[in-house]
Amino acid sequence: MTDRELDAQVAMQVMGWTWFRVERHMLTGRQYFRALRKGNDSFSHFDAANMDEPVWENYGQSPPHYSTSISAAWLVVEEMNRRGYSIDFCGDPNEPYRCWFQSGDDATTCGQGKADTAPLAICEAALEALK
Repeated sequence: MTDRELDAQVAMQVMGWTWFRVERHMLTGRQYFRALRKGNDSFSHFDAANMDEPVWENYGQSPPHYSTSISAAWLVVEEMNRRGYSIDFCGDPNEPYRCWFQSGDDATTCGQGKADTAPLAICEAALEALK
């Protein structure tokens, strides 16, 4: 999975982004694509996307670079905290970064990530916690 594919997964599963259907009128007729948008707001005129339709990269909203930017990854931490998860994080100089999301009074670990970068470890742990 590429970084941008991972970012799209985080956008959908953690941050609440949704796919919507885009219709283009072209010389060859109608074509349908799918694109991402943030939230499930009042865009009631958009239909849900068919996941078999190709992705239109230049339409809709592009999710932040959650897996490569620490400021974007911190939005994931804040969303997980809003959902009731706490975070433990470890970054030793010669070891991969490790991140754990925990929930409940006994701080049960629900998801953990281990990666060469802090943002990637955060994203992996968040996705595992929400499986």
